[in-house]
Amino acid sequence: MFINAVGQVASEVAAIKSINSQVFEKSSQNIDLYFRDLLVNEKYLWSAFLCILSAKALREVNKTTVKLGCIMHLLSITMHLHKKLPQTILTTDIKKKLQYPILIGDLMYCKIFSELSRFEMQQYIPAVSSLICTIHERLAGQESQEEEIEALICEKACYFGAHSVIGSTDTTEKISELGYHLGALRTLWESEEGYSAKVNSRWQSTWKLLDFLPGLKEKSLFQDILLKMGEQWTQKEQLC
Repeated sequence: MFINAVGQVASEVAAIKSINSQVFEKSSQNIDLYFRDLLVNEKYLWSAFLCILSAKALREVNKTTVKLGCIMHLLSITMHLHKKLPQTILTTDIKKKLQYPILIGDLMYCKIFSELSRFEMQQYIPAVSSLICTIHERLAGQESQEEEIEALICEKACYFGAHSVIGSTDTTEKISELGYHLGALRTLWESEEGYSAKVNSRWQSTWKLLDFLPGLKEKSLFQDILLKMGEQWTQKEQLC
């Protein structure tokens, strides 16, 4: 829904889906079908979309940007699979039911690092490794960390997108911070039944971050997303 709000990145998002659809095509039919069901889910394209959007807001998207978008797409799917792990003692039956998705998730981790090497983007391996470790530390906690996990993924996605076109700058850091809030907002949108004080607070904080972006183009693309989100909860006039 929100991805369609910014038509300027539609071709790049389509390219990411096309590239990643080939990741498991030579694997067993069961793995390929299982993966394809997740591949077409817009929820897991959110981080890839933000990666492309961050680059597009600053300069023209390049091949590195699209490849990093592919990595973030795969990582979002993998995190979904590993979030299924309960933190309680597992019975034998539950373990059997969880075996397949967990193994697929582990296989996808291998694919992520394999793709980074294949794309000749080894410079990003430490950052991806650190993100995975941080997320699993959150998953090991007693309380649900879904909002925080999605925020961390999107923070890195926006950082990668900006970094792919302008390198490490103050603007890269600001867009990275914006990604953190957009990741959390997306989770709230999925979990909250309607408009709430928590939603408004997060939305307002995200909107204020736009003031730190250097130009109108950078702001307008992210404004489109935020206004689309705002329309889903309440009238725009109440949020702006």
